[in-house]
Amino acid sequence: MMLLGERRADRQVANFLGYMDWFDGESHRLAFIGLAVVAFALITAFGAAIKYKMSRQSRRLTLISATGTVMSVSASETMEPDGDDISSRDAKSKLRRRASILGKRWRKSQYIRDNLLFISSFAKAPRKVGSITPSGRRLGQAMAAELPDQYSICVELGGGTGSLTCAVLAAGVPSDKLIVIERDPRLVAHLRKRFPKVTVVEGDAQDLRRILADAGVDHVDAVISGLPLRSLPGDIRRNIVAEVFSALGPGGVFVQFTYWGEPPIPEGIVRQYGIASNMARRVWRNIPPANVWRYERLPGGDRPVVS
Repeated sequence: MMLLGERRADRQVANFLGYMDWFDGESHRLAFIGLAVVAFALITAFGAAIKYKMSRQSRRLTLISATGTVMSVSASETMEPDGDDISSRDAKSKLRRRASILGKRWRKSQYIRDNLLFISSFAKAPRKVGSITPSGRRLGQAMAAELPDQYSICVELGGGTGSLTCAVLAAGVPSDKLIVIERDPRLVAHLRKRFPKVTVVEGDAQDLRRILADAGVDHVDAVISGLPLRSLPGDIRRNIVAEVFSALGPGGVFVQFTYWGEPPIPEGIVRQYGIASNMARRVWRNIPPANVWRYERLPGGDRPVVS
């Protein structure tokens, strides 16, 4: 009976590791993910502690009328040590400092909310999300740096909470030329609220050509992906790659990240479509560290016909 129970436990562990296939069954990768989870929890707790401390120490904001006179200040801010009223210039300086503090607090709270939303999505579908944390700021910047200088339309696959979208917009992509595709309805609502000028489509990357056709787009010059391509089942990965390569025009660029040294797209598939590929950058300051791969359709090459 004990032997039967041990075999059943072994099967359950094997099934779990098979489901979370980015571990590839290797224990050191599982340990690495565990360390990343612990590090993320510590960082989030540290951010929450800072926010709590700042809220305890914060005072009422100084309100200044259009003429520059002080409308309402706290008692400790309206009097100098000698009992005289502070000047309007000092009040404005304090207002700027308080506004700066509030801005930092808002950004940290936004970071915490985004991570909690992303974690809840990961808990529901870990294989589709692929990571317990959103792509870091430096990874997003490294990926956006590989986009071409000129294009008509840029597509982002897997918008998540918008960390990669921010990097794409900061890299100079106009809001009206960016299409973000996200399949999670809650994340779609979050993205539409956060980026009201960006076209956010609720859909699957496997339907990329149909989504573009509905938007009146024949081809695109850039696709940047926040999808965990290597952790997706093989048939889904092939479908997405075929859709992306069929949507790219001559000279079009596809940017994809991966958490391990292996390329996100098998070399045989890349050669089949006549695509040039290279690992463009390595980002160590990300959880976990990531590689950025750049795929480019060579000018003069035929776009693949996908049924």
